[in-house]
Amino acid sequence: MNHTVEDLSLFNALRQGDGNSFDHLFRRYYPMLCAYAHRLVSLEDAEEIVQEVMLWLWENRGDLIIESSLNQYLFLSLIHISEP
Repeated sequence: MNHTVEDLSLFNALRQGDGNSFDHLFRRYYPMLCAYAHRLVSLEDAEEIVQEVMLWLWENRGDLIIESSLNQYLFLSLIHISEP
């Protein structure tokens, strides 16, 4: 199963409130998002921003409609939040 299909499956479970799906997505994307954000800000700030993105994902899971891939959505969210 490729990541896009697996992400879609995990995201659908996440939308239903499945904490295990959130945990899996968090562990998959946290390191990549932190590494990317660290290119823009300090590591401490990067980690905080990524945690904000992931928390927002969990809190708004029921209302989210992701038209592109989850990967793209998370990286775009990261860029949006890290802008001054």
